[in-house]
Amino acid sequence: RDTLDENGEDATAPAATATSPPDSEGATAEAASSLQQEIIELARENPELTNAEIAERTGARIALVRDTREEHDISVAA
Repeated sequence: RDTLDENGEDATAPAATATSPPDSEGATAEAASSLQQEIIELARENPELTNAEIAERTGARIALVRDTREEHDISVAA
């Protein structure tokens, strides 16, 4: 109620309540893509590495490494 008194009806508009800019989704997708690309390159260059080792080197989660390898049909070390 105080916010309405100070800022009027515009304070309740979606643009005023958004906490991140519209480009944040694109930036997040781009960052994920570059991380996935790093995973793909490392996995192809070093097929002996396990998902955990790739995750440690790239800073990614093991699940992302696993899913990325499966998606791009990159075999996992035995």
